[in-house]
Amino acid sequence: MTSLVLSEIFPPRIGGSGRWLNELYRRQEPSRTVLLVGDHEEATAFDEQSTLRIVRANLSGSAWTLMTGSGRAYMFNMYRQVVRLSRDYPVDEIHCARVIPEGVVGWFASVILRMRLVCFVHGEDIELARESRESRWLVNAVLKKSTRLVCNSLNTQRMLIDDWNCDQSKTVVLNPGIDTTLFRPADDSDLTKAFLGWAQRPVILTVSRLEARKGHDVMIDAMSSLIEHLPDLLYSIVGSGPEQFALEQRVAKLGLEKNVEFRGSCDTATLLACLQACDVFILPNRRVGSSIEGFGIVLLEAQACAKPVIAGDSGGTAETMIPGETGLVIDCRDPSNLIKPLTELLTDHTRRERMAAAARSLMLHRFDWEVLANKATHAVFQDAVSNK
Repeated sequence: MTSLVLSEIFPPRIGGSGRWLNELYRRQEPSRTVLLVGDHEEATAFDEQSTLRIVRANLSGSAWTLMTGSGRAYMFNMYRQVVRLSRDYPVDEIHCARVIPEGVVGWFASVILRMRLVCFVHGEDIELARESRESRWLVNAVLKKSTRLVCNSLNTQRMLIDDWNCDQSKTVVLNPGIDTTLFRPADDSDLTKAFLGWAQRPVILTVSRLEARKGHDVMIDAMSSLIEHLPDLLYSIVGSGPEQFALEQRVAKLGLEKNVEFRGSCDTATLLACLQACDVFILPNRRVGSSIEGFGIVLLEAQACAKPVIAGDSGGTAETMIPGETGLVIDCRDPSNLIKPLTELLTDHTRRERMAAAARSLMLHRFDWEVLANKATHAVFQDAVSNK
């Protein structure tokens, strides 16, 4: 059996879902998959070191609709690439990284080319689709046609069953894993802090796309109160996105330029250094309309680097940790909810160390890819396994 994996987001492009797919498929027999993924300026160097069969194409686009000419052209371009690859490889299944847009293209391909359809579901994708009549129709068509639906969390599986009337028998939960040999504690955290320009300052870190549901604005507002007790505190933000200008304006209005930094997007080495050198990691996510946090892979990465984490209570973030032991789940809609737990963590070194050790242990024993490998094989290649 050969599977064609379709994903716009894939390393070296930053994105948790892309890293998840790379870690998953590189642990499978290389001859069983061919990947059609989005292009990137640094793709050549990455692909040369990979054991995967990777085909790059321009899969980027914002018109995820069939109602406009540009949307249809975007979908057709992706479909045309799938057809071309299916002629070069004996493809039995198409594996789609998301329900929209990849799943829609996979739906067409599975019907016309007579392939089985496997779709990854992240939670926020199907929740956002409920806002549009067209998106609801497309998602229902993809879900109905799919042979298997690979859910990133129990929360996502529940949404499929309760909100989309999916048959539970074709859903399977596969939490994203973590490479604990890459994401690991720093050998010398003080040296790593110096490398990042953080000196000996206490640092709260967020790594995510700058969009409303990630809650950067709430954390920035909380900084005004936090620096009253911790004047040297730094809030470091890694990532880029549509909210950047508004967030920078917010920082300027509050006079927090010395306590909040925007590092932008960064390479894997710098990302790793930030995770290793921070004191507390926070993903202050909240629901914005229908937009939720489906899981939160970056929370795994931070815990693998032995950092206590804080996350909002929207979506499936609680499934990334042991609340109260490796991290905290908090209502992050109000900045006042963040002040006490953050102050206590930042000033209680012993508690922070205890949570850090528990976080690292959890990642090693529950979320490490080597632990998840067999489950991943069954979840994604279920028919192939059962047919052996």
